[in-house]
Amino acid sequence: MNTSCDLIKNDLIDAIRQRGKSDSYIDRSEEREILQFALQKGLMLDQGHQILLEVCGQSHYIMESHLLEDLLEQIKSFAKGGNGLTEKFFLELTKMLLSNSKGYLQTQNAQEMIIALIEDNGFEIETGFFGSNWFLKIKKSLKLA
Repeated sequence: MNTSCDLIKNDLIDAIRQRGKSDSYIDRSEEREILQFALQKGLMLDQGHQILLEVCGQSHYIMESHLLEDLLEQIKSFAKGGNGLTEKFFLELTKMLLSNSKGYLQTQNAQEMIIALIEDNGFEIETGFFGSNWFLKIKKSLKLA
C-alpha cells in the first residue's frame, strides 16, 4: 500500500517529467515551480531538490542551474590571478554552453546568461587596444546596453 509520502513523491516525479519531457531541459523557472510544488505538497526543500536531481539524472534532463554553476566555476578559474575576461574566453563559454544545453539554448540566450553571470559576480573584463570594449559591443548587439 502506498503511503502519503510515496504519493507525494510520485506527484512530484510526474510534475518533473511533464516539464522535461518535451525538451529534456529544466530551466530555472521550471525548477522553481517544481520546488514550490514540492513545498506545497509538504516536502522539505532539500527533499524536493533531491527528487528533482534523481529524476533529471535518470531521465537525462539538463538542469539550467547546473549549467550555470559549471559556467561560474569556469569563469572563476579563468579569472584567478586577476585575469580579466577576454572576448576569446567569452566565445569559448558560449560554445560550451550551447553544446552542454544539447541544442536547447540559442546563441543569444547563452550569451545573455553568460553576461548576467559576469555582471552579477563582478568579474573584470579585459579591454582591447585603445580601450575598445568587446563586452559592451556584445551587450549592445544583444540589446542589453
